[in-house]
Amino acid sequence: MTQIKKLFRFSDDRFALYVNNYKDKEDLILLINKVQEKLNNSRYLSGINEYIDVEIGIVEIDERYTNVDQILKKCFHSIKLYKRQ
Repeated sequence: MTQIKKLFRFSDDRFALYVNNYKDKEDLILLINKVQEKLNNSRYLSGINEYIDVEIGIVEIDERYTNVDQILKKCFHSIKLYKRQ
């Protein structure tokens, strides 16, 4: 079963998840959809319904990446590309 190992927050609504042992890309997409569904639900705080519009990027890590900065930059770019679609 695919599990989130780490959750990183870029900014208010942008996240990166570290996941391993996933079957395929579709497995990652299903996982992200579940996370977005849970986080995008409204929260009732101080008499006000508040919503979080979550953005998550996907980067498959391989030998091209030699440090964390490269991975995080690629993840940030994938979020921006996803928003344009």
